[in-house]
Amino acid sequence: MSEEKTIELDERDRAHLLLSAVEASDSEKIAEILDPLPFSEALREVLLLPPTERDTVLRIIPATLAAELIGEAPNDMAVELVERLDPDRAATILEELSSDVKADVIGELDEIGAEAILSEMDEKDAADVRRLATYEDDTAGGLMVSEIFRFNANDTVGKVLRDVASGEDDFERYRGQHPYITEDNGRLVGVVSLRSLLTAKRSEKLSAIMVEPIAVPAEMLLEDLEDLFDEHPFWVFPLLLPMGSCLASFRARRSPMPRLSALKRKV
Repeated sequence: MSEEKTIELDERDRAHLLLSAVEASDSEKIAEILDPLPFSEALREVLLLPPTERDTVLRIIPATLAAELIGEAPNDMAVELVERLDPDRAATILEELSSDVKADVIGELDEIGAEAILSEMDEKDAADVRRLATYEDDTAGGLMVSEIFRFNANDTVGKVLRDVASGEDDFERYRGQHPYITEDNGRLVGVVSLRSLLTAKRSEKLSAIMVEPIAVPAEMLLEDLEDLFDEHPFWVFPLLLPMGSCLASFRARRSPMPRLSALKRKV
């Protein structure tokens, strides 16, 4: 038997095993089948199931795995998957996703469905989603994420490194960001390069190694952002409120523009 036929047979066996596990509502077996696969392949396996069985998978597997599958799907497909779930389950899954993905999905739901899910979410998360959804897709706010890699100017290099090493926070969600330095009221005052963190003494305060940040208003248009990315080799920029607070950051994630889309793949 050729290698190609062996692979096809394995895929058929996997599909059969997955369907059997779904029909038995065996969440552990489903996770066992999907976990070893790349997320794109796991999503494909789920999408090949009949709609009812697909709903069952997302309803009974761990919320973190369900979130990875929905996050892997194109936005219109993610919306379809979410709107078929009960609001409380949909909220549990969406809370595992980054704020911009939540806003993308919620923003495409009808008003009643969106509010039903938001009412089940953590109050702060729901407020973030509502705020992000107010920005147009062709602005910096349309690329915004509310997760900020934030520290105080009086914090030391050692504290930052200990926080990263502790694993108490999921630093993957800050991907592409340098540590932003804010005052107690949230006002952005500086940024620290990762190189500076690795070369400075652990006792050094961040105020001594931070530099002036380049920040943009949330209303900046994508055509102007193109020039900004051309001028500066950054993946992420902080966004500002009118009074100078660090509202959020944005990365090249949701833009249809070619160069920004390419940046998304590099993050």
